[in-house]
Amino acid sequence: MEEFKEELSNLLVEKHLFVFMYELCDLAPMIIDIDITNNGTNNYIKMPINFSGDVIIDYGDEIVKINNIEHTYKEAKTYQIKIYGEIDAFDCNAHYDNPKLRINQKGLGYITKILQYGESKMKKLNFYGCSNLVDIPDKLPITVTDISWLFFSCQNINKDLSKFITTQVTDMSFAFAYSSFNNSLASFDTSNVKYFDCMFLKALKFNQSLEHFSFENCYSSTNFITDAIQLEKQNSESCNF
Repeated sequence: MEEFKEELSNLLVEKHLFVFMYELCDLAPMIIDIDITNNGTNNYIKMPINFSGDVIIDYGDEIVKINNIEHTYKEAKTYQIKIYGEIDAFDCNAHYDNPKLRINQKGLGYITKILQYGESKMKKLNFYGCSNLVDIPDKLPITVTDISWLFFSCQNINKDLSKFITTQVTDMSFAFAYSSFNNSLASFDTSNVKYFDCMFLKALKFNQSLEHFSFENCYSSTNFITDAIQLEKQNSESCNF
């Protein structure tokens, strides 16, 4: 029993040492604020990340896990999660594509803010189903090429995206579908986007101009603005897609 306790103690020290080393090397983590105060009885969350190397996750309750993206909190309150290491994707949509992961549907609703993306080289980024998300960083990571499902079904975020550089993005399908987003996308460069499918599907509040959108490399734009009532009125004649 004593040997087990010693091994457990060493393991905990090792995990915190990993965090210390990342911070010592000035390697910024991804930082996420969550709020589980109105969760009922489910304090479970699963980080919607893909990674190829090792990641260290500090769940904000003095629990640090290595390569373990699942966690259950003992208390229902606010926490700040820090993820150290290279993240390939922050892909909330994957939890809906895979029925086995849908248990985390409510867990995604705990996410309120993304404070920073850290030292990631992520290529895919979306907040599908993050119904209580209110803020994200001003800039898009330059490595991201896929923002499909970006704010799908997000009803509380209306972020200023004027500093988003999207020159490298190739997929914007479903990005604002079923969301309450209504802010200018004047900064969006869509010259390399291939997929616009359902980008504004049922985006009932969106009424911004899309005249500057380029469709020169468009491969598919099915239902691009279908049932986005305000958008259909304003852009149906000006968009050439």
